[in-house]
Amino acid sequence: MRNSRTKRLTTFFSLMALFGSLLVASTAGASDGQIVSDFGTLDLILDSSGDRFEFQPISGSTVTEPLAIGQKCKADENVPPESPDVASLSASGPGNAIVGLRDHALGVKSQGDGNGEPCRRITSGETLTIGLGTDLGDKFFDSGQI
Repeated sequence: MRNSRTKRLTTFFSLMALFGSLLVASTAGASDGQIVSDFGTLDLILDSSGDRFEFQPISGSTVTEPLAIGQKCKADENVPPESPDVASLSASGPGNAIVGLRDHALGVKSQGDGNGEPCRRITSGETLTIGLGTDLGDKFFDSGQI
């Protein structure tokens, strides 16, 4: 059984790999002759003030997309449905994997997992992907931070 520090480090390196992939993908797109300009900052905020994505455009006011916990700890975006769609979450893993949310932490819940801790962790063979939502159109990531 792994201790709590090992689990946190595993999740940290999983997220680092995710953001590294985003940086490479956007760099490749930018080298194809596209003009790259900043359009804003997208933040994932997971704390007691409310789990959410916040998009701060270069000019204009902040746009908030709340995250809620649905059935069996599923992370539900766009709750209520008329809320903005600035980010997307998806998961892959054994069975019908879903993005899990529990105690202000994201993870992947795969087939056979319970509804507790598995909802807030990413284990071997599971992938959590964060992307831009439909409200941000044809934009792309040019960097990521943890």
